[in-house]
Amino acid sequence: MKKINIQNEANINGIGNLNGGNCKPVICIDTGDVFTSCFDAAEFAGVHFSAMSFHLRGKSRTCNGKHYVYLSKVNEGLNAIVTRLRETAAVEAD
Repeated sequence: MKKINIQNEANINGIGNLNGGNCKPVICIDTGDVFTSCFDAAEFAGVHFSAMSFHLRGKSRTCNGKHYVYLSKVNEGLNAIVTRLRETAAVEAD
């Protein structure tokens, strides 16, 4: 695991290898896993890089059944996170 520094100086443990200085960390909303890049998230999800990139740009609802967002845009994805948590809680309550 690599440590990722984001703008507010927080350290986050990420899965994967940094593939260059322009990598943007990605988070899986469903699991909370943080990846060091789109490429690493795609590899972990078992999909091609282009499918993950397509999803991260908002062109598909899910990627291999899960929801991913760039960590820098996680605030924009909070509604999706809350919805997923509510769905999970409702299933567990049944």
